[in-house]
Amino acid sequence: MKKGPTQRNLGADEIAAANERFREEAERYGLAYRCQQCVHLRPEGVRCALGYPNEMLALGEVRALDGKGMFVFCKDFELDD
Repeated sequence: MKKGPTQRNLGADEIAAANERFREEAERYGLAYRCQQCVHLRPEGVRCALGYPNEMLALGEVRALDGKGMFVFCKDFELDD
């Protein structure tokens, strides 16, 4: 049986701190993970060619965790060289 996402019990301050660290490290190491760097981004806009809702990764702020402490990432990301 598949398990659903694990609920994280992080407070707003912990989430904000984790996201700030992520922003710093993403910039420092040149982390490619956003839709604009992915081969699945449709050329006419910011929609995913695979149909995934991608507002957080395409248009949202740079962050690792959403407001509930869940990871924000795409399992189908492929770097567009």
